[in-house]
Amino acid sequence: MGAGPCGFSLGLVLARAGIQVTLLDKADSVGSQPRAAHIFAPGIQILRRAGVLRDVRRAGFIPKDQTFRKADGTPLVTIEDFAASKSPDAVTVLPIDTLGKIMLSHAQKNTQITMRWNCRVVDVGQDDNSAWVTFREDGGPEQKILGDFVCGCDGGTSQVRKSLFGRNFPGKTWDDQMIATNVSEMSRFWSPAKRT
Repeated sequence: MGAGPCGFSLGLVLARAGIQVTLLDKADSVGSQPRAAHIFAPGIQILRRAGVLRDVRRAGFIPKDQTFRKADGTPLVTIEDFAASKSPDAVTVLPIDTLGKIMLSHAQKNTQITMRWNCRVVDVGQDDNSAWVTFREDGGPEQKILGDFVCGCDGGTSQVRKSLFGRNFPGKTWDDQMIATNVSEMSRFWSPAKRT
């Protein structure tokens, strides 16, 4: 459930194993915000199992040296071969919005995967025979999908997690905030041709 990187990855891996998958997502399409961009070895291994790594590598790039700089462009430190570029699991740079489009393209071609957009999960449950998801599509009446398993790949505000564990899910939420932004002025210090 969920059509982000985790939901798509799991769905594609299961579908390649011959398992029928239904992905429900509350959005109307894949996300368009670039957000995170570096995919490290564990993610690369999953993308390979999902059958999308070749397209991911074609759309992204494997960085070589990485230089951290001051705001004025003065280099602070350079890490040589930052991505372990010779490794089959080398870090690949590709923003999540582009990754999502690639994974959606693969999911749409796979007859084992059904995509349903604008579906807000209301509840999940199970008994001795099956598991189910109750949801509303486009704000309509509640519907239910039965299956062998429900996988909650529905992000930080997971309704699946809340349905299973209530609002007091064990763990920690950090009080800190992180801001991610795209900065066009960085082009003065970095160009795709150099990739340093």
